[in-house]
Amino acid sequence: MPRILVVGNIGSGHVEKARSLAAERSLLFVDLETVYWQPGWKLASIAERQNALSKIAEGDNWVVAGQAEQLEIIADEVIRIDRSKFLCLVTYLRQSLPFLLRNRPGMPVHCPEILGLYPTIIRIFKFSYGERLLPGRTTGR
Repeated sequence: MPRILVVGNIGSGHVEKARSLAAERSLLFVDLETVYWQPGWKLASIAERQNALSKIAEGDNWVVAGQAEQLEIIADEVIRIDRSKFLCLVTYLRQSLPFLLRNRPGMPVHCPEILGLYPTIIRIFKFSYGERLLPGRTTGR
């Protein structure tokens, strides 16, 4: 019953790491961006997010990419990807340029990258793990 949470800054590679782990181990993969965002880059309500996180938490055998304290508490393993904020910015820009005027695969409709470009760059530089990473958890590079 492996439940793995992979956390990291935008552009750190945490989504790719989570996706590859899920494929290797034949586990359900969930990117929390699809839980948090609705069409038009509208943030899902707190109730919608909590409901979605509860459904994920009820299941076994998953790999989740993104930060959610509710999942961190019950995860069997938490992998934290540490990358410099500059590297995260460069990676984010490289990945998002092809989708400036259209949606990235897996995102809700009407979420072209250009609408979230500036706020995302700000979030990259404000990113912090805080104190939420529980003792004894894994840190990856």
